[in-house]
Amino acid sequence: MSLRKQMGKASSSNRAPRPAPLSRAPVGTPNCSPSTGAEATGVAEVTQPQSQVQPPPMIRTVVEPLSEVEVTNALLELSTRASMLAWYLREFTDRCGVKHVQEELVAERKVSADLRDEVEALRVTHERCEKKKGDLQLELDEARQQLGQTADFLKDARARNDRLTEECDQLKVSATKQAEREEELVFETKAL
Repeated sequence: MSLRKQMGKASSSNRAPRPAPLSRAPVGTPNCSPSTGAEATGVAEVTQPQSQVQPPPMIRTVVEPLSEVEVTNALLELSTRASMLAWYLREFTDRCGVKHVQEELVAERKVSADLRDEVEALRVTHERCEKKKGDLQLELDEARQQLGQTADFLKDARARNDRLTEECDQLKVSATKQAEREEELVFETKAL
């Protein structure tokens, strides 16, 4: 039982005129060239007379219980959705550009793979540099330690040299005094 009969209305009194169905075009690749008229707007022209077209029974059972306002709103929504779909198909499903996009994607993937390889090579080089830096730091620390030991050795050697020089000077003075004393003794010995 339909909704109108439940509400006490006759089924034909407020019935909206039936819309003509859209012509069905075969599904395939969209036309790549810009089109005009009905094709550009996504609305198909209906050339069949309205009296020859009968909606399927399922559609009839859905549409008959609706009021004219509800049918108009539903048709408006369907029209809006059809326009949105046509716009989407025009803007986003450019199948002629798919090959170009796929080529760009392949090129970008190749660039990405090359960059990934370069990053990996740089990472390996960086690890080698870090290892070399660690080795050089160890060598530098060893060289500093040896330099410190050599500086200490030179300091000790200089102190020994200064001490020996001082002892030498004292021995020279002592030798000079002893030579003078020997001369005096020789002179005294001769005088006796």
